[in-house]
Amino acid sequence: MDPIIVVGPDGVENEFPAGTSDEVISSAMAQAYPSPAPGAGPGAAAAPAAAPQEAAPALNDADGDGQIDYENTWEGTTPEQQTAWVAGMNDGSINPNFPAGTDQNPFVVPENISDEQIADLVSRGVTYVDREGRMQRKADDTYGLFLGAARPVNNTLDWLQGGLDQVGMGDAFGQFRDQNMRSTTDEGMAEIEALAQQAGVRPGRAGQFAGAVGATAPLALATRNPWLLGAAEGALSSTADDAMGLARDTAIGAVIGKGGDAVTRGLGSMISPNINPATRRLVDQGVEVSPGQLLGGLAHRAEDAMTGIPIIGDIPNASQRLAQESVATVALQRPLSAIGVEMPRNLNSVHEQVDFTQRAVGDAYDELIPQLDVRLDQAFSTDYRALNQSVRNMQPDQVHQWDQLIRNEVAPRFNAAIGPANGRITGESFKELESILGREVRDFSASASPHDRRYASAVRELQAQMRDMLARTNPQHADRLQGINDAYRQLTVLEDAANMAPAGARGRFTPNQLEMAARRADPTIRRRAAARGDSLFQDLSQDAGEVMTRTVGDTGTATRGAMTAGLGAAFFGQSMNIAINPWAVGALALGAIPYNRTGNRLFTAALTQRPEFAGAVRGVVDASAPFVGLAGATHNSGDRNEPRASAFEANANGEMRARFDAIQRQMDAEAGNNLEGLY
Repeated sequence: MDPIIVVGPDGVENEFPAGTSDEVISSAMAQAYPSPAPGAGPGAAAAPAAAPQEAAPALNDADGDGQIDYENTWEGTTPEQQTAWVAGMNDGSINPNFPAGTDQNPFVVPENISDEQIADLVSRGVTYVDREGRMQRKADDTYGLFLGAARPVNNTLDWLQGGLDQVGMGDAFGQFRDQNMRSTTDEGMAEIEALAQQAGVRPGRAGQFAGAVGATAPLALATRNPWLLGAAEGALSSTADDAMGLARDTAIGAVIGKGGDAVTRGLGSMISPNINPATRRLVDQGVEVSPGQLLGGLAHRAEDAMTGIPIIGDIPNASQRLAQESVATVALQRPLSAIGVEMPRNLNSVHEQVDFTQRAVGDAYDELIPQLDVRLDQAFSTDYRALNQSVRNMQPDQVHQWDQLIRNEVAPRFNAAIGPANGRITGESFKELESILGREVRDFSASASPHDRRYASAVRELQAQMRDMLARTNPQHADRLQGINDAYRQLTVLEDAANMAPAGARGRFTPNQLEMAARRADPTIRRRAAARGDSLFQDLSQDAGEVMTRTVGDTGTATRGAMTAGLGAAFFGQSMNIAINPWAVGALALGAIPYNRTGNRLFTAALTQRPEFAGAVRGVVDASAPFVGLAGATHNSGDRNEPRASAFEANANGEMRARFDAIQRQMDAEAGNNLEGLY
């Protein structure tokens, strides 16, 4: 269809699309050719419409074509706002009332904006460029402090007035507020906001936050429960006008309050980690616990759950095996330390460490015994009679074995000492007898019969009594002898523990097996020392047992199943596709670092080696946790509901921000920021 052609009074043809209604055509022609002004002659033709004034492109020409960017400028605005905008822009200035109270970004401030144009913005109260590029009224933290503190007070008084309304006293209380506490009423707050707009400021976020926290801090005197504190703060700082909004802010406050408390306590644990005392004692002795064992709690449970997962479980399994081996290493270092020897680092199994310790203790005896002069004394006689009497409670075969040992090996050497030797036994004779007793202990300790093992314990005790006598009768070598005797006693316990290790463990005994060996070696009546935890190595075995005991069963547990399913979803997605998630692989690689031996040592040092004052600092942080949770719950203390001046999309790079700040400071210095009457 052909377009519609309408000829105007000036003879110009005006073209309209086919189908345009008569009303639209008439309206358009009336705007283009207005009626003659009053007083014009009847023959006067209507003057052509003045060409619209071209808007200055300085502050709204995003694409550089010299034209107003109407599509971006007018998106989401009303016709009235559009009219006000054109009126303000046609003279090249800025209308700061458009679009009032919104976050729209109507146009772009160009890089080449002049200082004069920035000053114009500043003079109209839109002086601050935020991180999103919006220019706002200047933030004033003093105003924010007042507003933040006022809101909880106002809410409390509003609730009180609502309650008084129910008993007919609300009007009187409202009049009292209006006359004596006007700033706590809605009308008073509106007046204060009007003064702030006149001063060109808005409430600063930091001030609002501090005011809200200060006003509600007394709540912490009533309770330290972070849920309750957060809920109370959320309600008191709420800006909601309805019950649902108040309930929402209360719930959010409770969650944030608890979260802030938890985060603060987590920070405290980073400053001075709350390591289990048993774990700390193990670490101080040199035991290399796994990361999960070090952290304890959920971390330990998660690590134990991972040990049963194919492939991935090899990582924590290896670390926990290393922890068990390091218990044996630390234990075997004790007898070596008694004789001044260090365990070599190149030994590959507990078997090799036991062998080295046995040879080191034996060599220490061999070097010293030829220098000794052994004398029988009364203390040995008393100890021997008590031991011989206890043997009588054993089975007949073991009693016979004992009597035969004493008659054939021990008595001849002692009788010789009582005779011409005048109670003396040569070092060589003593060494020979001790070797015989040692062989007897080894032979019967390995027996499957508990009666034979009990007999071996009695022979071991006789050997220990002889060594004590050796130390008493050679005071010049007492310290060295005492060290060797202590080493021997400790070694016998560790040999017993290593013998309990399962096949394939290469002597790597568990904390429970070490505890059993310690109890069996207790020489006191009814094993009283073991009953009170004072037997050899019980300190180490009990700490290791507490820290290293598995918290999750080997198979079939819900925890392990959930862990396996979660890892599968992380690696392959919920549909278990073949494609592997690279992020999951990266996370696994990162999480495996503390399980590397070097990484484990660094991780352990980072958590356990802190300065002495760290504990005191953590105490302060933990004590402040409820207050931090309370502060975090002031989620309504920001200015999200405060009206802003015109919002402009600006280039918020550092240079632009610096220019705005510099001009603002200069203008403040020249004119000052008049806030008189605001508060």
